[in-house]
Amino acid sequence: MRKVILYIAQTMDGFIARENGDIDFLPEVMPKKSLDFYNDFYNSIDTILIGRNTYDQIVKFVGPKNWIYQNKMSYIFTNELDKYKNTDDKTFIKKDIVDFVNSIKNEAGKDIWILGGSKLIKNLIESNLIDNYIIATLPQIIGNGIPLFSNTNSIKLKITKSIITKEFSQISYEVINKNVDK
Repeated sequence: MRKVILYIAQTMDGFIARENGDIDFLPEVMPKKSLDFYNDFYNSIDTILIGRNTYDQIVKFVGPKNWIYQNKMSYIFTNELDKYKNTDDKTFIKKDIVDFVNSIKNEAGKDIWILGGSKLIKNLIESNLIDNYIIATLPQIIGNGIPLFSNTNSIKLKITKSIITKEFSQISYEVINKNVDK
């Protein structure tokens, strides 16, 4: 069975984006230690799930023609299908994220990366569908924004790996007990 993995960066105060969705606090260049880990992770996945707001922020960073996740199947969840065009490696869908993940989790393939955003993440946590968490914490406090976790289920995790550099700390967790209570 494929694993569903949340790999995301947050500020020290737990925000994944500013209130307006901006991610300008993310570093432009990642340290080599992180790049090695990221490359190993990236090679272990073949599917990326993205919320529309997160997709729009990525496009704002790289431009609409320079999709940075080529050779991976990216599914972008949106209620505005008419605004976007599918390509070989991007499909815009208007489906329930939980039903969709349940259907593809049992298909043949590599692991599934949950890239963001907060609504998509919250739905997957509430449905106990995330198997692993990889959280990079940046040494910044932005005061307010979109939180990574908010009113979620209680989930017991085990630390499986950690990386600490001057630019960030990154901890990998494996879910060991998926409770359904809050």
